[in-house]
Amino acid sequence: MLDKDFIQHRARIPCGLCRRDEGLSSFLPQGLIPCGQGAGFIKKMKQRLLEEKKGVEQKIADLTKPEKPIDNPDEGDIAQDAAEDIIEELSFEAFKDMLEKIDAALERIKKGTYGKCLKTGKDIPQERLKEEPWAEERAPADQ
Repeated sequence: MLDKDFIQHRARIPCGLCRRDEGLSSFLPQGLIPCGQGAGFIKKMKQRLLEEKKGVEQKIADLTKPEKPIDNPDEGDIAQDAAEDIIEELSFEAFKDMLEKIDAALERIKKGTYGKCLKTGKDIPQERLKEEPWAEERAPADQ
């Protein structure tokens, strides 16, 4: 029988206990499988996600600050302001989407499913997670 601490939460499993033994999967509760990423790696990714989240939240706050009005704007100022508004709106939406992905990744860490492809259930390669810690699938081509 497996130790209770082993199956509690895969983010807490020390790397030495995680041997990629396919036979262990049948003993674990549904959704928890032997950790393919390692607790140390997941801890680093959680820290990075929290840092990314803080940065994205700051960018959203900066984009939502009121603008200083321009005194006596001419047509060029008005056109420039309109173009900047469009860019700011697109940036806001992109940052909002990024924040949702980061929050979803942090939730997967809590649930013990971080680093697993949402489509296939297979491990997402660590190199991919290092590049994009909020990745949900093994490769962009899987999307």
